[in-house]
Amino acid sequence: KNVVYKVSCLDCNTLYIGETKRKLRRRLQEHKNSCKTVRRKGIRKNVHHDTGIPCHAVSSGHTFDFANPSVLAYEPNTKRRKIFEALHISLHNNLCNLNTGRYFDKNWLAYLKIFKSSWSSESLRSSDNLEVPTSDF
Repeated sequence: KNVVYKVSCLDCNTLYIGETKRKLRRRLQEHKNSCKTVRRKGIRKNVHHDTGIPCHAVSSGHTFDFANPSVLAYEPNTKRRKIFEALHISLHNNLCNLNTGRYFDKNWLAYLKIFKSSWSSESLRSSDNLEVPTSDF
């Protein structure tokens, strides 16, 4: 619950970064179901396709690793969690996300990139910097 997460494509280096207030397992199941729906009905113009995951999966024939998501941040506050999501989206390459997340001043991005190399994948967490095992989500 209350996490920013990353899911990787098993067939290439494409990533998806998202956030959810619900259990991560449930959100990942929704992504899987969305992929099945788009495979069955196709990508249709002007139809909401959930996220970039089904679009990438169907257009490329690739599969995402829903069994092994990475939790990038834990944040119970919705506004802060959405900012963490936007930060991670801005700092990663090869994304299939259809949106960039909540707006934040991109002037901070240059400073964040300077410090990115010193961050572990678990370091962009809430201010209490709790270590949260992935299995709890």
